[in-house]
Amino acid sequence: MNEQLATAVVGLGILAALGLGYYKKGYKFFAVLFVITLLVFAALDLFLSGSLGEFSIKGMTAEAKFVRQKREEVQRDAEQTKQLGQEIEGQAQSIRDLVTRLQKAESDTQSSKKNIETMEAEIRRTVEMARPQCLVESGSKVQKTPDGTAVVIQFRGDKHQAIGYAEFKVSVSEGVKILDVGALGPTVGDSKYEFSKDRRIAQVGIRPLGGDTTGIRFLLSEPSHVEIEGNLLPTPLEFDAQPR
Repeated sequence: MNEQLATAVVGLGILAALGLGYYKKGYKFFAVLFVITLLVFAALDLFLSGSLGEFSIKGMTAEAKFVRQKREEVQRDAEQTKQLGQEIEGQAQSIRDLVTRLQKAESDTQSSKKNIETMEAEIRRTVEMARPQCLVESGSKVQKTPDGTAVVIQFRGDKHQAIGYAEFKVSVSEGVKILDVGALGPTVGDSKYEFSKDRRIAQVGIRPLGGDTTGIRFLLSEPSHVEIEGNLLPTPLEFDAQPR
């Protein structure tokens, strides 16, 4: 670096001497030209060989490196942001697909539930149509007479169809006797009226003549608790036969 500086000083001295010589001889234009050239060469030599040039080049290199690093960081951040956005979009799509599947499953469940309810209703109607007709009590009357306590029980079919053959078993309390039993209304075929030895139980079998109503009557020796069972009765019928 010292050698370069010495060479520059010698060159500048020569140029300065030439410029001064021209100036003394009256060639001012050439003297000014030599001075300008001298200044230019001096500045260029200082910049290239001195600390200023080195500092400028290093500064520009560091700045370029800094800019390049920041650009790379921005590019990396942009790429990471893009990847994150893709991941979020993928998760959002998965959630949308799950919601769609859940909605479809709910719709299918509702549809299946309606189908099941329809099938259950059809089964209930089929069972209802297939089951035998049952008799339900439609009226009763207990009356005291000179011969004893008279009881009348009326029934009707719950499906409003012809009743068919109906059997009844009438039971009374101990010590009470069933003196008589019969059907209400006309009947067809052979009717059955049977009593136990102590007459606490009476068996009645009748076939009403058409219609969906029928009934039985019986005479008790005295008021009593009565239980009636039958092939068309869903549950036994119990009551106290007390005249009112």
